[in-house]
Amino acid sequence: MTVPSQAAYLYLLVFPEKKVVKVGKANDILNRLATLKRWWGEPDYDASYCVKAEESLVFRLERALHCFLDEFDSPEDSGDGHTELFRMEALPIALRHLELYISNKKPGSYELTKGIPRALAMPKQNSKYDLRAYERFSKRGRLALDSLDDTLRQLRYLHRWVALLLRWQHKIQYQWDVTDDIIFFRARSKQLHLMYSKVLWPALSYHVSGFQGGFHGVNLCSFCSSGDVNQFEISTKLLPDGERRPDVLELLLAQAVQWINVLPRRSAAAFEEIPRLNISLHDFFEKQDA
Repeated sequence: MTVPSQAAYLYLLVFPEKKVVKVGKANDILNRLATLKRWWGEPDYDASYCVKAEESLVFRLERALHCFLDEFDSPEDSGDGHTELFRMEALPIALRHLELYISNKKPGSYELTKGIPRALAMPKQNSKYDLRAYERFSKRGRLALDSLDDTLRQLRYLHRWVALLLRWQHKIQYQWDVTDDIIFFRARSKQLHLMYSKVLWPALSYHVSGFQGGFHGVNLCSFCSSGDVNQFEISTKLLPDGERRPDVLELLLAQAVQWINVLPRRSAAAFEEIPRLNISLHDFFEKQDA
């Protein structure tokens, strides 16, 4: 069963005291008028117009009329809805555009009504559908925004980490180079082993929920160590061939890689070259269990 689209009104309200016409949209014109009258005076109900249609169509018609009437902008520069006010000479032009649009639609689909009735009945809405749509939209929005907050927090950790390595490069020994889209970052320090593994590794792993549903995650980093050398392998190829991720996630990942590129290839404290480790994941975990 198809749920009908929610209806709304496109209105052209004439305010004779200010000599302006307001082009706007509302689900309930009379409720909207209660606020507008405080700014623009009593409207001329009989000289005003309205069209009832699907809310999405009303929105598009309103935007189109605002563009067509741009040269008739009212001099009012403040007040509720002042950006939707036009000089009175804009009214016949707006009516012609609406009549032309309606004439090209199926007869009886829409009607341009002159005069705003004192009571406007809106069609009964499906409240259960509205509640489901609200809950679905709210849940997806919360998940998406919470995941973005988490990702931005991880990026802050990475930014702080890179800043510290820049600031203390005369004391911290590190070196990095790139092979086949992989950054091999090595640091020499037994004392900083935990800091590297608990800060850098999580800071390069991201999970984002899409606003339209779906879940996207990527881990750019792997870690191993031997002796006093800690090595991170950081992928700079953000998307495997044929894979698509949200633009916002791709942007954040690109930023993470750019920050790492700011670091010198070898810190001032690294007098000797720090060798690249060649340890498989199996060997690494065998070593950790020993």
